[in-house]
Amino acid sequence: MTVFELLVIAIALCAAGAVGASLYFLSRGNRRRAGRVGAGLAVSLAIYLGIVAAVALTTKQRVVPMGEDQCFDDLCVAVVKSEGKENRYEVTLRISSRARRRVMRAPDLAVYLIDGAGREYRDSEAGPGRPLTDFLRPGESFETVRIFTVLRGVSDLSLVVSHGGWPGWFIIGENNSLLHKPTVVPLRR
Repeated sequence: MTVFELLVIAIALCAAGAVGASLYFLSRGNRRRAGRVGAGLAVSLAIYLGIVAAVALTTKQRVVPMGEDQCFDDLCVAVVKSEGKENRYEVTLRISSRARRRVMRAPDLAVYLIDGAGREYRDSEAGPGRPLTDFLRPGESFETVRIFTVLRGVSDLSLVVSHGGWPGWFIIGENNSLLHKPTVVPLRR
């Protein structure tokens, strides 16, 4: 767990405490104090979200070469190979677990292609192999294929691995944070 993940937990706990305090003051008829607590919470959250957005907008896009793992906790995804003909791309992925004791899965794991113009292409069909969201025993890995249909003549295709939204949207520097450019794996034809 990173420092920024701990910071989000601390902020969530403080926000819950502030909401509780505000409700307490309201129940006691002290609207002024409840309003101050609520306003302080709103200002604090706005400042934090501003920091998340500023870091996201000023961070360079991360480019990962084919074969290199992108890990989310103990689950890793790597692009093993890609083959493209005309408007059809087949991408072979390796899904692996670094866990030592527990069975894992990522129910919100998804992949998509992005071209040089910023257009996204979701996988149109699953190729051979297990689902991306399948369970993995400790140390296990498997390969699976995703097939994408893209526009003819498109170049500069890259694969993006997406791993959920909440709470990553609010973690400073997280790949899924608000306004952050996604990490990409450039594909070869």
